[in-house]
Amino acid sequence: MTDIYLLRHPETVWNVEGRFQGRKEGPITKKGEEEASNFVKNLQLKRIDIIYYAESNRTKYMAWKIKKRYKDAVLLMDPRLNERDFGENEGKLYAEVYDSSDNFVDYELRFKRKPPKGESHEEVSNRVNEFINDVLCLDEEKVVLCITSGSVIRNILRINKNLSLEEMYKMDIPNLYFVKL
Repeated sequence: MTDIYLLRHPETVWNVEGRFQGRKEGPITKKGEEEASNFVKNLQLKRIDIIYYAESNRTKYMAWKIKKRYKDAVLLMDPRLNERDFGENEGKLYAEVYDSSDNFVDYELRFKRKPPKGESHEEVSNRVNEFINDVLCLDEEKVVLCITSGSVIRNILRINKNLSLEEMYKMDIPNLYFVKL
């Protein structure tokens, strides 16, 4: 059986500022670099066979830090792990896009809603579900680490743990959140 672990990237300047990051890059903060180094130093896995990561610099940075410790691990970039595409909202502050009158109680609508020129959570869910199914079909017993974003992790956990949309949206996924499926 394949063991799958999920890891969120380190803190970025845009995380701190409350900006939609998506496919754009906010640099990793000094705090994020320090926490990433401590995370790698304290990681208790005996081995990692494959490290999958999204196309972003923040996930690639973390993948290479872990690869230095787990030298036999194979690094593989997979775009299905990319952060949700926030389209025209990328780089904007959350407060610029949402105001206090926005109603997020309709979780079904929220799941299907696309930002202008972006993608919905439903689309993210479909691509990450395909990715996880492919990983689960690996022929041999593997230890797999997937480095990605909070929204991708939320969608994977919703599918894997059969969570409601409300439970998914209320889930706290801080930077360097680490969980085994």
